[in-house]
Amino acid sequence: MAVSDYSFLNPGGETGGGFYGFTPAPPRAAFDTTTKEGQQNYLKNERSKLGLSPSANPDFDYADVAVRQYGRYINDFRPFEEEMLRSRKDTSLVDAVPEDVAQQTQIAEDVARRNRERLGFEETAALAQGRQAATQRGEALALTGGLNNARLAQLDANNRTLANLINIGQGVNRSSLTGLGTAAANDVSRQNAFTQARAQHAAQNRQIGGSVLATAAMAAILFA
Repeated sequence: MAVSDYSFLNPGGETGGGFYGFTPAPPRAAFDTTTKEGQQNYLKNERSKLGLSPSANPDFDYADVAVRQYGRYINDFRPFEEEMLRSRKDTSLVDAVPEDVAQQTQIAEDVARRNRERLGFEETAALAQGRQAATQRGEALALTGGLNNARLAQLDANNRTLANLINIGQGVNRSSLTGLGTAAANDVSRQNAFTQARAQHAAQNRQIGGSVLATAAMAAILFA
């Protein structure tokens, strides 16, 4: 019995090629993120993959992002908020009730008429008058109940709209205050660092000056 040849499954052999023409991806380079150099190399590699360049001026970049976010809010979100604010006094649910009640009443009258015609029922004038009066009372009750329910539903919808607007406004306010707080904290940190650096520089200058004077005095004593 001939031995089957399965070499076509791996054209490149055991050490090369791929299975069915599939070439596995090269192993991902590992970075030792426990060291400063490894962290920098990792960030550099991630930025290169995303097409990002390192920030030369973080303060300017942060301010630019804040300005762009504000512009996006003004151009994209403020019109939506203004539209929601106008819809806070919407009465579309209440306005639709009379038409809906009239339509449902007409449907009920048509169904009753078809039933009478199918059964061959001939109503007298008194029955017709009573049926019309009952229909009118039902329509009035349906209109009253529908208007009450629509007003409650409309009030609830308008209140939800107002609550959403308040939440959006509070979210924008919180984000703005957070950004201002961060900017203020960064400015205070810079001022403190500058003050400490200036004090250290002055202390170093005094130390160097004292050393120079001491050396000069010692030289004067020795060569006197």
